[in-house]
Amino acid sequence: MDEIVLTSDPGLALLLDTNPEIAHLLVAAHVFGHVDYFTNNLCLADTYRRMVHNAVAHALHLNQSIERYGLEVVEHLMGIDFALDRLLSRCRRRQALPTRLPSAASCDRARRDAGLHDVRSP
Repeated sequence: MDEIVLTSDPGLALLLDTNPEIAHLLVAAHVFGHVDYFTNNLCLADTYRRMVHNAVAHALHLNQSIERYGLEVVEHLMGIDFALDRLLSRCRRRQALPTRLPSAASCDRARRDAGLHDVRSP
């Protein structure tokens, strides 16, 4: 029996369709417990509950970007983003982030060095 419970508002659960019907009933009862705990626990009152809606919005934006710029460009930029995120996560533990952002010219240079075309034009 496998389940995924998304503790959002409303609470969502994903169940395998290969489970027998009795297993679905048991998992549904178990999921109700998770959702009730998440909804009524005062320690979790400040938890952001619209994460599923945000994930859908991000997926739509990603699909639009792929249609507009192409899969290769989007994957390349996401790889850069993930690498920067890992690097910055380490740096944040050691020191504050720099207050000056890179210039547009240095970003264009990095994009050109990576072999990417201007992503601003369709």
